[in-house]
Amino acid sequence: MEETQQRLKFYADTPRGERNKAFSYPVKDIDHAIDRAAYFVQELRFEIRAAYYQNLKGKSMRLDKGIDLKTYPRRVPAKNKFNSRSEEQ
Repeated sequence: MEETQQRLKFYADTPRGERNKAFSYPVKDIDHAIDRAAYFVQELRFEIRAAYYQNLKGKSMRLDKGIDLKTYPRRVPAKNKFNSRSEEQ
């Protein structure tokens, strides 16, 4: 039996005018899922209607109830030589 990958799944209205569009992204854990959802709301200006975290067993948990994604303090990944441009340029 194949194991399910952890995912962030959400329905959102996009800045381009798409309404209630479905999205699904792989995540590492529930904190990463919340952080990704907050990124779409804060940086990309998506209006999330419903967001879910799906665990390794395929069970889903609603994320957008009880968490204010507009003000959620996002984690910023540490820069390293593999994912950032040289500061010397």
